Amino acid sequence: MHKLLNDGWEYESESLNEVLSRYDGFGCRLFEFMEAELPKHFQSLKFYRAKSYQTEDAFAICSGLGHDYGIQLDPDCEVICLWDGSAHIEIGYWSENEYRESIEFIKTHFFKLLA
Repeated sequence: MHKLLNDGWEYESESLNEVLSRYDGFGCRLFEFMEAELPKHFQSLKFYRAKSYQTEDAFAICSGLGHDYGIQLDPDCEVICLWDGSAHIEIGYWSENEYRESIEFIKTHFFKLLA
């Protein structure tokens, strides 16, 4: 598994279609927004489902563009978590536009040159 995923948790890889068929919680349209606004990032996503904890969440890792980062969609807490080795943010139901805020955070903190 990828170093940005939680140590001690078990994950299984899944396709985007599998994610979209099982996850309709908070932030479920983030990947659609990424495909439109950050196509290189979208194409570099690998999707995971936790098998031991938070099994309803959707996880994705963007890798291969020079700087890896993670995405977690959590329906219980209603947050989109974005993180790498040094930055972390939770964008939640309190956000005016969680998708726009997520895209801007990715552009600003993870891939200024590739966004």
